[in-house]
Amino acid sequence: MRLWWRRRPRRSGSTAAWPKTLDARYAELQPWPGVVPVLSRLAAAGLKLGIVTNCSRRLGRVAAGRLGLDFACIVTAEEAGWYKPDPRPYQAALEQLGVSSARCLFVAGQPTICSARHRSACRPSGMIGSA
Repeated sequence: MRLWWRRRPRRSGSTAAWPKTLDARYAELQPWPGVVPVLSRLAAAGLKLGIVTNCSRRLGRVAAGRLGLDFACIVTAEEAGWYKPDPRPYQAALEQLGVSSARCLFVAGQPTICSARHRSACRPSGMIGSA
């Protein structure tokens, strides 16, 4: 997703209302260029799609809904009890998908996602978009 919220003002006093603004505008996020076509091709090839996100349950589903695709699982930090890069959210997704990490195609939106801790749960196989 394009992170419009990363361009937020950095002046004093601007952060107090920021969580409410982010929550209210979350449905405005647009997918990174290339995300929908690539994931659509993977789904058309018979692969199950899953999302692992540091969002809340509600915002994770809002973001997934912006893609217009059918996801077999959406694992949020809220549900997993751990934030990425901890491997446990990824492991929860693998369990829900019913696949091993060796049979998982891990697609990330930014290079920092492919850290050693992430690789302990899934092998990175591609990257879409930019940070």
